[in-house]
Amino acid sequence: MNVINGKGEYTYNDGKVYNGDFIKGIRHGKGKMDYGKGHIYNGDWDNGIKNGKGTEIFEDGNKYEGDYVNEVIEGNGKMTYKNKDVYTGTFHEGKRHGKGDQKYGDGRFYSGDWVNDKKEGNGKMTMKIKEYYEGEWKNVTISEACRGLSDVILDFKIYLVRFCLKNMKNSK
Repeated sequence: MNVINGKGEYTYNDGKVYNGDFIKGIRHGKGKMDYGKGHIYNGDWDNGIKNGKGTEIFEDGNKYEGDYVNEVIEGNGKMTYKNKDVYTGTFHEGKRHGKGDQKYGDGRFYSGDWVNDKKEGNGKMTMKIKEYYEGEWKNVTISEACRGLSDVILDFKIYLVRFCLKNMKNSK
């Protein structure tokens, strides 16, 4: 029986294709596994399992770059979601857990603590205020520029209340 040692490519019965390093027929070192349907892992393999640094593109379009321990996303990494949200921070058992930053596709930004994939503990959410002025400024004092600020603050408070109510409904 021939056993692959060194670099090679192997196609499994279920259609998966591995291209990379082998030791005694086992994936070990650097390699790429194409699981099919757009699901691809490229990174470190240890004794046949994902272990170390890697990049994985999932069938749903999400992309993870970072640490793996025994096939599981664990440690530091970056998850780019199909909806354009990006989380950078620590993961535990495949979930956001510990310190991390999440930039949302709509411009919001959260930096703080995560527990079991949810914001929990200390953190700061920065909201994107969508109103702005674009045009010519000419000899405008600070007090004149700030006259409209009370309207912007009121709009922000309304936005924040709507955001909180929406998320409270979605979390139930």
